[in-house]
Amino acid sequence: MSGGEIVGVLTDRDIKLVLGPDFGSPDEGELRVRDAYVERPCVVPASTPVAKVARVMAQNRIGSAIVTKHGKLVGIFTVTDACRALAEIVGDHHEEANSAA
Repeated sequence: MSGGEIVGVLTDRDIKLVLGPDFGSPDEGELRVRDAYVERPCVVPASTPVAKVARVMAQNRIGSAIVTKHGKLVGIFTVTDACRALAEIVGDHHEEANSAA
């Protein structure tokens, strides 16, 4: 956050990447958030349909979206959340098809 605005997101994956051999294994004591965070993350209002967020995440190959309400952070929607929603939809559809047969 900077001046009340979301400017980036830092995940455990980002930290592992920056500590890996591709970055020369920097000294952990010298590592700063600015060295590892993703600038301009995907930010969506809480009212955005799940399908739309999942589509944007898939198109941009990103693992999460920052969820806001009235400009304030209220959560993080992840690929796991999208898979959970898909499983519920597919499971419900499968149950409906079986009960109609």
